[in-house]
Amino acid sequence: MSKLFLFPTVLEHKIIEKNTDQLKNNTIFVPSRDRGENIKRDYNSLNRFPRVKNIILEEFKNFAESIGYGRDFKISSSWFTSTQPGDDGTLHNHQNSFYSAIYYYDEYDENSGNILFENPCLRNLSLFVVPNKFDATNSHSWHFTPEKRLIIFFPSHLFHKIETNKSDKTRYSLAVNFIPSKGFGMHDSHINLN
Repeated sequence: MSKLFLFPTVLEHKIIEKNTDQLKNNTIFVPSRDRGENIKRDYNSLNRFPRVKNIILEEFKNFAESIGYGRDFKISSSWFTSTQPGDDGTLHNHQNSFYSAIYYYDEYDENSGNILFENPCLRNLSLFVVPNKFDATNSHSWHFTPEKRLIIFFPSHLFHKIETNKSDKTRYSLAVNFIPSKGFGMHDSHINLN
């Protein structure tokens, strides 16, 4: 008898080796907590950093190819977030995209505010049995601690949030969405993006 992990949620987390310090020059941020302020927002932020945009896109194409989706993808949107000390983010997912990424390009400590991913299976369970030992297959949630040049690729439907920034400095990150570059769907439901 063998175990089969059916319909897994595939994430990748890795350190990008190339220098992306130019992102520290960014000055346009979407705050993690919207307080109704009239702020300039840029949801195509990586267009201002084309070298880094190409680095991140290439990393995603390598990941997508490794899980069987090929390399025909493009970045549909990107924006910088800022989380002030004491703030956190709301639980959300990213609509109208296939995969998403969070990239940490700044300096962080263990109190900067982890990113938490919610187990999507819990939304469909009427009974949850507490396991003897939590792991990636049975946990309610999973979190990652920000570290410089860490990128996390995850399916866009996955709900996630920034946990409370308990450090004394603002936490910065970059969010990115990816879609197929040529089209998606199949047969009578195919959409050609060319």
